[in-house]
Amino acid sequence: MDHGQQLDGDSKPASWDYVPEYGNQPPPWRRLLVERILRLAARRRPADVAVICGDRSLTWREFDQLADQAADGLLRSGLQPGSVVALSATNLPETFAMMFGIARAGMVVLPLNPMSSAKEIEFQLSEAEADLTISAAGPTVLDIIDRGERGVEHEADVEETSPYWVRFTSGTTGLPRMFPNSQRNISLQALHMAVDLRYRSDDTFLVNAPLAHAAFNFALAAVQVGAKVVLHEKFDPKTIWQDCDEQGVTQMFMVPTMLAAALPNPGDAKSLRTVFLVGSSLPPTLKSAAVRRFPHVEFTELYGTSELGMLTLLRGEESAGREGSVGLPHFGAQALILDDEGNNLPTGEIGTIYLQGLIMTSGFNGSVPAPENAARNGWVTAGDMGRVDEDGYLYLADRRSDLIVTGGMNVYPAEVENVLLEVPGVREVAVVGVPDDYWGQRVTAVVVGDASQDALDAHCRRLLAGYKIPRSYRFLDVLPTSPTGKVLRRVLREEAQQ
Repeated sequence: MDHGQQLDGDSKPASWDYVPEYGNQPPPWRRLLVERILRLAARRRPADVAVICGDRSLTWREFDQLADQAADGLLRSGLQPGSVVALSATNLPETFAMMFGIARAGMVVLPLNPMSSAKEIEFQLSEAEADLTISAAGPTVLDIIDRGERGVEHEADVEETSPYWVRFTSGTTGLPRMFPNSQRNISLQALHMAVDLRYRSDDTFLVNAPLAHAAFNFALAAVQVGAKVVLHEKFDPKTIWQDCDEQGVTQMFMVPTMLAAALPNPGDAKSLRTVFLVGSSLPPTLKSAAVRRFPHVEFTELYGTSELGMLTLLRGEESAGREGSVGLPHFGAQALILDDEGNNLPTGEIGTIYLQGLIMTSGFNGSVPAPENAARNGWVTAGDMGRVDEDGYLYLADRRSDLIVTGGMNVYPAEVENVLLEVPGVREVAVVGVPDDYWGQRVTAVVVGDASQDALDAHCRRLLAGYKIPRSYRFLDVLPTSPTGKVLRRVLREEAQQ
């Protein structure tokens, strides 16, 4: 094709991207848009089962039509492209379809985790300036879909850089920070996850965590390849492995606390091929127990953050001899370890993890500012600390805010926690630093379980340097966590000082 050739009646050069009605922008079918992922899946396999929830199932054609109806219902509710729609609902096919319907109407979704407190939800609604809240308080997802006309196709005419998803950091160290994810960002992340996590069109992916968080990214990657998605309204550790057997689940994801709760329960999970572990470092003792219980399953560890997306992965076949690693940067990502002055640190030295990648958000907005040194020359950090080995594998130490400095010595909570988890009777543990007039900070262990303090202390003295041994212990029935399952160390520090 002669790219210097002119189109008849127009002064613009001929190109594959140029269509007169779209001016200088490429037409929607040339853009990376979230709603297109579902549309293309429905055209490839219209009669195949797409979504299962309880006794219900929808084909790809039916699911695509439900997303169109959701988009039509939103537009008939008086909203405009660009409106922010807050969505709080359980894992139902209509909720999943609404996520695509919002994209198809050219709007922005603010997913609200049903487990969040009223105060947290109020803050997010205010920060994002939400135009509509869809929740049990009304209108509901079903109300909006019922307003839409069936059989009307919608196509979003928005830019790749337009925001689609408004997210907030987990807020484990204070007020959460708001950041947008663009249509391109979310679409690329689905593509990269489908490739890096080895999704197949014959997979059955189980979603048993709220679609308001990482679950949607995993489910979107399944749609990318036309894999079946099974929705559970809530996580039930007592039946999860039996559910896998009954529904032919091949892939799912969990946070380590979910795996720990589920592991003792019955079920063979014979169809299960891969479990993705996200949210926090996987304790070696828990991983060993999981591999012994399900030797046919690959337990793949993923490291990522709300604002930076999925960053590294460690597959089962790579983990031998790399205990504690979270793997190599995934496709399109790079990692650096820097000191406080921004200098590169040698292999093996612990510093702040800075990253670059194709799917990172463009930055924060809202009233809560970014932390100091969040970005350095295009490299971005979420505040985590770690090191890399000679092969480039990343190892997490802890978040900088969780680092304990006692008597001038650095203590990384994860190291102490992994030792304590080896003691029989310990189900969960979190180690925090509490202000101390003499030591600066006092290493304090908060334990869930029936192990005695003497047993904990004796085990630590055998395996840890003296300054790393907890100087005090607290025992709780359950650790406080965020809606995404992360331990709220800030709360534990505050409670330990009372």
